[in-house]
Amino acid sequence: MRNASLFLGRTLSSITVLLWLTSFVAGQPTISSDKTSPVSVIRKYCELDLEGARLSSENPNADEITALATWRIEPGWDTSVVVSAFEIENTSLGPKESRVTVRYVVLGKMFGAKVAPAQQHKELVTFVLKESSGGWLIERPLIAPHVSVSAAISALKSLLIDEKDPEQIRRLNAGIAALTRWKSEAGPSKSP
Repeated sequence: MRNASLFLGRTLSSITVLLWLTSFVAGQPTISSDKTSPVSVIRKYCELDLEGARLSSENPNADEITALATWRIEPGWDTSVVVSAFEIENTSLGPKESRVTVRYVVLGKMFGAKVAPAQQHKELVTFVLKESSGGWLIERPLIAPHVSVSAAISALKSLLIDEKDPEQIRRLNAGIAALTRWKSEAGPSKSP
C-alpha cells in the first residue's frame, strides 16, 4: 500500500509540474513566422540593408527599409560596414517591447571611396523594437549601413559614373578592386 501511495504521490506531482510548465510556456511569447513579428521585421531590415537599401535615398528599397523603423529620415551615411553575412542570434520577445540580437560577419569598412579591410570578426547588434498600431518597428539603435560586398561594389561603381576628378576616380577604382578581392575570398553574401 505504501508503494501505491508513493507512486500516486509522484504521479500527481509529475502531473502538477507538467501542467504548470504547460501553462508557463503557453503564456510566453513565441517566435512567429508572421510578417510583422519582431524577428521577421529584423530579418527583412537586415536583408534590405545587406542589399544596399540604406546607401542612397534613391535606392528603390529605401522607403521599404525606412518603414520598418521609428525614424522617418535616414541620415546620409559616409561610412558603411561591409559584411559577408548576418544571422539572428537571440530574441527576447515581450508584449510591447522586444529585443532581437543579430550577429554580423564583418570584413571591413567603406569610407566614401576608401575601403579599409578589417580582421574578419563578428559584431553583435541588439535591436529594440516597439509595438505600434501598424506592427513592430525598430526603435534603436540606428547603425551605419551593413552591406554586402556586392552592394558596396555597386555603390562605388555608381559614384564612378559621373566622377570627373582623376584622383577620386583612382580611389574609386582602388576601392572596387579591393572589394572584388574580398568578394572572391569571402564567397557570396548570405543570410539565414
